[in-house]
Amino acid sequence: MNTRVIRIDPLVPDAAALIPAAQALRRGEIVAFPTETVYGLGAVWRDPEAVREIFRVKGRPQDNPLIVHEASIGRMRQYFRSWDSVAECLASAFCPGPFTLIMEHKENIDSPVTAGLATIGVRIPAHPVAQMLIELCGEGLAAPSANLSGRPSPTSGADALEDLDGKVPYIIDAGPCEVGVESTIISWVDGKLELLRPGGISAEEILKALHSQGLNIPLITEDAGRAADHEPPRAPGMKYRHYAPQARVHILRGETKEAKLEQLSRSAAEGILGSRPAFYLSEAIREKAMWILEGQNVAAFELITFTTEQAHKAAAQGLFAAFRAFDRSGCSDIWAEEQSLQQLGAAYMNRLRKASAQQHESLRNDY
Repeated sequence: MNTRVIRIDPLVPDAAALIPAAQALRRGEIVAFPTETVYGLGAVWRDPEAVREIFRVKGRPQDNPLIVHEASIGRMRQYFRSWDSVAECLASAFCPGPFTLIMEHKENIDSPVTAGLATIGVRIPAHPVAQMLIELCGEGLAAPSANLSGRPSPTSGADALEDLDGKVPYIIDAGPCEVGVESTIISWVDGKLELLRPGGISAEEILKALHSQGLNIPLITEDAGRAADHEPPRAPGMKYRHYAPQARVHILRGETKEAKLEQLSRSAAEGILGSRPAFYLSEAIREKAMWILEGQNVAAFELITFTTEQAHKAAAQGLFAAFRAFDRSGCSDIWAEEQSLQQLGAAYMNRLRKASAQQHESLRNDY
């Protein structure tokens, strides 16, 4: 298959340029497209063969449900068995945006997107190109991230092409994604509000929106985003090793800059950084980290930094791009700096833990 890249200005998207991709989707084909979080691999949600093609191309486990991307809250409501004040509050506050709502679906919904579950996840992307594509299709698009399963999510058209060249007819390239990590997933089922995946909307923002409407509902976060080996995942990102580069991923931990630098110095002295290490660090510790590495005669290493101002946001935005860049450089190990769990820091740390899950017996979800 010859993959055609459609380059489009995200600020002034040209509907005519998107028509071939929309037509392909309506024919039952799959297309990669940009969102504000990461690039998605889309199919018309009610076309079962097209949705199964997403699973096949990605190599995605069949029990891992997909998220439907819709154009409006009105269309979003049509998927769910009921719609109450909690759903209305959350949708009004965070849609369009990096927010996915999971609730029980209507009985007449029969699509592989649910992976056989009684629930379905729906979101409204904030990206103008995604919105225009959905409108041109006239249907919601089932869309996981546009990468091979387990690989880092793509945050640019070039990243999507790296994984999907020759596998899809169209990749719509609108440049880098603004958020850089996937949507926050909230489940509202049987009177329980659960954070199944941290993302572009923080737990603090969720609770603030609810409290502003007088809805004092507790948000369950502890262990909500984990699935036991014998249980099907209720949402993407819960069960399988995700977001992982080919290199081994390590977390450079510490509550202070000094503690992180101490771990780096100790690891360098013990010779455990790897044969060709890479580092994803804030500008705040860059200079001293370089001094430590050079002092320990770590000759061959790669370094990508993120800004100290709003470090949790900058770290999350650039993480997947850094993973892919390090892989292209042939790095053996990636050492990524820990961030606090505030705001986007929770999503950043969740992705780091998922990426490093292969090296650890257990995976804690401390968000």
